[in-house]
Amino acid sequence: MLNIPMDGKSEQSANMNVVEVRRSLNELRKLWRSNTIEMPFFASSHLQSSGLSALTFSFLFVQSHHRNRPSRAKADTLTPASDAKGSKPDGHQ
Repeated sequence: MLNIPMDGKSEQSANMNVVEVRRSLNELRKLWRSNTIEMPFFASSHLQSSGLSALTFSFLFVQSHHRNRPSRAKADTLTPASDAKGSKPDGHQ
């Protein structure tokens, strides 16, 4: 889920579900693929699916992705060393 401030107001926000995020990512990819000298890609271009600029959507997407990383990293540290690939129960390889 992506928490996005709407209309530049941080107190108002909308949650984009996975389908909406994927739709916006697909639209962003299409904009990039159609990038030519005659019709360049601008980060300020608005995405029809979300109403956000490509820059704002991309920034919030990466920010949201990295916000979830500490919880995943913490869960990974709880895994015992003996479960690690290629290690023996005594911790040596």
